[in-house]
Amino acid sequence: RIKEICQYILDYCVAERVSCIMIQFWGGEPLLAMDNIRLVCDFFAKTNLHIGYDLETNGSLVTDAIAKELYEMNVQVGVSIDGNEVLHNRQRRYYDKSGTFAQVKQGIAYLQRYYGNNLSAICVLTKYNIEHISEMVDTFVDELNLQSVKFNIVRDNPYAVERNLV
Repeated sequence: RIKEICQYILDYCVAERVSCIMIQFWGGEPLLAMDNIRLVCDFFAKTNLHIGYDLETNGSLVTDAIAKELYEMNVQVGVSIDGNEVLHNRQRRYYDKSGTFAQVKQGIAYLQRYYGNNLSAICVLTKYNIEHISEMVDTFVDELNLQSVKFNIVRDNPYAVERNLV
């Protein structure tokens, strides 16, 4: 199905004379579908389109091999991290309730081996961390050496286990 979607995009771009597009991998955790990311990048590498790729990851599945592969495929990466260890682990936990900060920090380190400073943080602002923005930015810059931060404001989700984060 992925190849059919890619072919549709290619056909549309050719028909409409679009020569440059951006494809963003996100939602849930895109690295769970690394095979699909490879398929998309391989497909478009054989075309004349100029493609930009962007991936938003929670960082917990990043290994050195994955970081290297993403870099070689020219995929720009943003890592979701919501502040220092305490703030981040308050919002991002595994199913067993353990925090993910240590794994995300390691994933960032793997990515920085290849991307250097060309890596960004993606931070979700909630009622738990909104008053700690300065502290969060200090963590991103001083501890994690991240030079770019995107802030997303949380929306309430009626299906989320935890509600009223706004």
